[in-house]
Amino acid sequence: FLRLLLLPSERRKSVRYLLGIVGIIRCLLSLGPWQTFKLLVLAPRLKRRFSIRVRGFSKPVSIRGKSTDCLIFNHILVCRQYAGLVPNCPARILDGGANIGAATLYWNQCFPKAEIVAIEPEAENFELMKQNTRHLENVSLIKGGLWSKRTRLSIENPGVDKDAICVTEDENGKIEAHSIASIMNDMRWHWIDVVKLDVEGSEVPILAENSSQWINRIGTLIVEIHQNIAPDSARVLFQTFSD
Repeated sequence: FLRLLLLPSERRKSVRYLLGIVGIIRCLLSLGPWQTFKLLVLAPRLKRRFSIRVRGFSKPVSIRGKSTDCLIFNHILVCRQYAGLVPNCPARILDGGANIGAATLYWNQCFPKAEIVAIEPEAENFELMKQNTRHLENVSLIKGGLWSKRTRLSIENPGVDKDAICVTEDENGKIEAHSIASIMNDMRWHWIDVVKLDVEGSEVPILAENSSQWINRIGTLIVEIHQNIAPDSARVLFQTFSD
């Protein structure tokens, strides 16, 4: 990456062009020509839903056109951004901030015997995830937010893209909040092999408060920190695990 930055601008353009070609080839290998055309050409331009088939998956995946769904689909199901992060064959996975269910679909494909709990607070995202995962037997869905404790939440930035929803604690909020520990109790899980957190800043309270209730009962944590909206994310993450 540093070498790329040091290249002359003309050469950087050539590298970006080459990376774009590589991306198209990856799509063609994973989706085929028609599905690639829908994902890369039609979906970014038309504001309607698209069903896109991924090779190896039994059912098509529904995404919204002219939305960040295209990017999420590409990252997780085409580029396989979670490949290699999960050791062995996990028995239990918690997908925190599941959005439209792409990561849940990916892990179900890789580990069909694993129990997966997917939690998502935004109503439209949840309904799309429900549609995308309705055929999966080992997947449980929770309409709610992941937090440090059971409480109520509300969305503090309703006008943003559907993958950037932030929640805040609010006793009058319409969203039910669950903690990792409470989900483990509800599911009667003593151990979770994989916890994924992509929760737009909520990682700070999740990691900073009551983490002792679950931190020694998980195998792998996959977390996206959001320094832009939660500046304490990195500090809290490292402090929690150093303790």
